[in-house]
Amino acid sequence: MVASQLINSQYPLLEKEDKVSFALQLMSDFEIQQLPVMHDNKFLGLIDKDDLLDADENELLLALEQYIIHISVLPHEHFLFALKLAADLGLTVVPVVSNKKDYIVFITKKNLKTEKRSVG
Repeated sequence: MVASQLINSQYPLLEKEDKVSFALQLMSDFEIQQLPVMHDNKFLGLIDKDDLLDADENELLLALEQYIIHISVLPHEHFLFALKLAADLGLTVVPVVSNKKDYIVFITKKNLKTEKRSVG
């Protein structure tokens, strides 16, 4: 199974102009540790909750660019590659993007683990 078959579109995206407080609220609401940050419909990377907790809640995400994690998988890559990436980097989500950094969606680590169990 490839990464694009495990996509989950129910989660929100952040824009680099969003405030830290907004990002933290979404992470809390959706019980995830990272969210994708976008700009002009392009994927910039993931921002981690731990980095946001150290920032001023009124600060914009664009001020935290040095903390953005530039990691993703391509739609055709095997889901086990995405699972390994999540495990190795302690990610709760893995973004799926095109070769041109067009954001497609992200896969949760939970979905990846469920798929691994189903294929045995």
